[in-house]
Amino acid sequence: MLAGHYAPALFIKARYPSLKLWVLFLAVQVVDIFFFIFALAGIEEMTVLDVRGPLGLHLEHVPFTHSLLMNLGFGACCVLWGAIAKRWKHGLLIGVALCSHWALDLVVHLPDLPLAPWGGERVGFGFWELVYSSLIVEILILTAAYFFFRKTIQAATTRRFADVGMAALVFVQLSYVFGPRMPSVLTMAAMAEFIYFGFIWYAYQVDRRLARPDLGA
Repeated sequence: MLAGHYAPALFIKARYPSLKLWVLFLAVQVVDIFFFIFALAGIEEMTVLDVRGPLGLHLEHVPFTHSLLMNLGFGACCVLWGAIAKRWKHGLLIGVALCSHWALDLVVHLPDLPLAPWGGERVGFGFWELVYSSLIVEILILTAAYFFFRKTIQAATTRRFADVGMAALVFVQLSYVFGPRMPSVLTMAAMAEFIYFGFIWYAYQVDRRLARPDLGA
């Protein structure tokens, strides 16, 4: 899953405007940001298969970034940070955003998600095997979340800026599913990190415009 991971961030931002959208965009993808870094460093392992789209990525050994137990631990750290900073609600919501990554992965992945970092059972419902159905559902989830968030944007210029970013995200998702397969782990990692940080930058720009509507004038 790619575009669909941003849906929880948009829903949370719409409901709790004081939270920064860029922080939520980072939270929902931080697992994959570190996964590709770890894969390049040899800490975790992935294989690029001769298949287009998400099924072209096979997770071999991902105990730190994609195990359920570790993700719950990361979420708990966010809650702990919130308690220490006396912003417990923010910490809880960021933790929810972070853990949403694993929950959504569970739906679409083949059984390659470990429950614990030391191995054992792997899970995944495999919705990705239904290529068109999973794509439609993912885009619908993103669209619903975006329009829920969009209703909170008052400035027309900011709405237009946000619209362009969401259109770009849908384009990236379509390119991911129907584009050519990735030739190597390095290529996939580089493109993935570019996309993740590109949309974090986009979310930061949306935050700036929400704080100062005159920036988009």
